[in-house]
Amino acid sequence: MNVRQIFVAQILTCLTCLPAQAQTDNRVALGYNTFNEVYVGYEFPVQEESTIHRETRIGVQLGYQFAMSSDADYTWGPFEMTTPFLTNNAYGVRVRVGYKLHFGKSFATLFLEYENLKSNPFTHSTYSGSRFAPIYIFKEAYQKYGIRIMNATSIGGSTSVYLTYSAALFLVQTHRTDISLNGTPITTESDIQTVSPQITIGLMFYLF
Repeated sequence: MNVRQIFVAQILTCLTCLPAQAQTDNRVALGYNTFNEVYVGYEFPVQEESTIHRETRIGVQLGYQFAMSSDADYTWGPFEMTTPFLTNNAYGVRVRVGYKLHFGKSFATLFLEYENLKSNPFTHSTYSGSRFAPIYIFKEAYQKYGIRIMNATSIGGSTSVYLTYSAALFLVQTHRTDISLNGTPITTESDIQTVSPQITIGLMFYLF
C-alpha cells in the first residue's frame, strides 16, 4: 500500500465517525489562510446533545490555493538558498478532515490534510556571479500528505468570526519537469520526497 492509499484510508476512517443523527447543530464556514487559500468548511457534532461552546466535532474543509505569482526565482539571498515560500508560486486544492474540541469561545482542531498543487515556472541559476551560468526554467507538481494542528480564537467574543493559526508537517512528493536550459527546450523529469513544515494564519467566518 503506497502513501496515497494509506492517507486516503485514514481520511475514510475519520469520515466513518460522522454520526447518523445529531444534524441539528451542523455549521458551515468560509475561511482564508495564508498563503492565498480560500476554503469552505462543514462540521458535524459528535454527540446528539451539545452546545456551541462545549462540544466535539468532526470537520471537513475543502480549499483552493491561488498562486501569488506567475513565475518565481527558485533561490534567494547571497548564498542561493532555496526559497522557503515555494508554494506561493503554486495553485491547486487542499482537503482536510479533522477532530475539533471547543474550549469556551476558542477551539483546537487536529487535521489530516492532503494538498495537490502545481507550480508556475521557476527560474534557477546555479551560479549567479557568472554570465555563463546555466539558467534552468522548470515547473513542479506537489502531492502533500500531512498533519495540521489549528487553533482558533474568537474575535470580539463572537461565535461567528475567529482568528486562526496553525502548524503542519507534510511528506511532500515533488515531480519536476524541466522546460529549458539557457533558452533551449528540454523535457527532463525527476521526482523527490521531502518533509516540509508549514505555518499559517487566517480568518474563519461561520455562516450558521
